[in-house]
Amino acid sequence: MSDERIREGYAPPPFEDAEYPDVRIYSLRAWDRNQRLLRSLSRYYYLVAALFAVVSTGLAIMLCWNAFGPNGPPPGPEDFSMLGLTAFSILFYPALTISLILVGRSLAVQKRYIFCLVMACFIMLGGVIGIALGISTLIVLARGSVKEMFKRGERAFEADADYD
Repeated sequence: MSDERIREGYAPPPFEDAEYPDVRIYSLRAWDRNQRLLRSLSRYYYLVAALFAVVSTGLAIMLCWNAFGPNGPPPGPEDFSMLGLTAFSILFYPALTISLILVGRSLAVQKRYIFCLVMACFIMLGGVIGIALGISTLIVLARGSVKEMFKRGERAFEADADYD
């Protein structure tokens, strides 16, 4: 286009920022390292979920056996507290196991950042293994490049109107 036409106002309108693709701020090496860390954490969450499933099953069997022994006396008031603890463990541990599996999957596909943060804090109540896993998850999730990966992961799985 000639300089005269530009001065006369015939210049094409400038491009909007929405038309340009997002610029990657972090290097490919950092992205690869974060991807490997998130996959490793995902595997550890699956292992801890399996451990919690085994422990919760054993705990529920033990508590049920103690609350309703085969040849024990009729249940008294203290047995109802054991029954409450049994009911709580039967409901709580499978829910925790399912949420740990969901966190492992979320870390693998880089979705649900806040949920992963909350569960990383919550798993630290689960003993030494939980503390180690929770702290390492918080350290990895605190990186700016990982936050960016989670933003892109959220965007990658949104429904698009073009695919009807």
